[in-house]
Amino acid sequence: MGYLRLALRQLIKNPAFSAVAIITLALGIGANTAIFSIVNAVLLRPLPYPDADRIMVLNESSGPKQDFSVALPDYFDWRNDNTVFEHLAATHKESRNLSGIPGREPERVSCASVTRNFFNIIGLPPEIGRTFSEDEDKVGAPPVVVISDRLWQRAFNRDPGVIGRSINLHDQSFTVIGVMPLQLTSPQDSDAWVSIMRRSNNPAWMDRSHHPMIFVWGKLKAGVTVDQARTETAKFTRSSRRCLRISSANTEPISDCSSAQSDWCCSSPARTSPICLPREEPRGRGSSPFTPQLALPACKLFANFCSRVF
Repeated sequence: MGYLRLALRQLIKNPAFSAVAIITLALGIGANTAIFSIVNAVLLRPLPYPDADRIMVLNESSGPKQDFSVALPDYFDWRNDNTVFEHLAATHKESRNLSGIPGREPERVSCASVTRNFFNIIGLPPEIGRTFSEDEDKVGAPPVVVISDRLWQRAFNRDPGVIGRSINLHDQSFTVIGVMPLQLTSPQDSDAWVSIMRRSNNPAWMDRSHHPMIFVWGKLKAGVTVDQARTETAKFTRSSRRCLRISSANTEPISDCSSAQSDWCCSSPARTSPICLPREEPRGRGSSPFTPQLALPACKLFANFCSRVF
């Protein structure tokens, strides 16, 4: 207690020093807490979906650090050749103007165009209503939309009568058919999901050389490991120029398409192929693409800051 009283007297006698010390400690503790919160939310905490360890994100690559989105014809090929995934779903992120809601100003919302089996991969049933039927997920299908719990709360005050109502997305009328639970915000903080297959006859999208920011989600069959998935998918990637990268939704990329992995990187120009790579999908509320590559420099920066201050 004597030492504590002495320390308090010294702090009182030197208010300027005390203020600097307290601010320094507050900044250090705050920065440490912020970094841990980000790392925990983005890298450590699993996706809030059933069997999250079996959910993968797939993209194409032409070499190390040369990943890019998927051509729609390639997705169709992967889906047809697939033997290791229960489902392979295509997703395309965009934002749209939401209007047509009485008493509300138009707002910009984050939307995702997805194939109907995206919801099978996520494994969460709707809170109310339903997801797309097979007839609603094809060219010429009626425009329907599934909305998030957040949008249901914000725009409709959780009115169950929202099912069957019409809303406008980019001045096109969509009928609300379902509301997903609060946990679902994938891909990348989405508030509305529409059918991607309604637009699949877009000539630009059917060009195999065009990669219109489509990414593929997959759910491994029970008992299938990522390594087994790589082995199986390599059988149909050998005839392609590019690689398929299989990515876990919770972890850092397991592999790169490099010369050391010749069974992944192939030279025939027949068609592009997928790559299996476990990596983080921006989850939930925080859609920041924070990855382990960024986490390490951030931690080093914080350590350097602490060493200089203390």
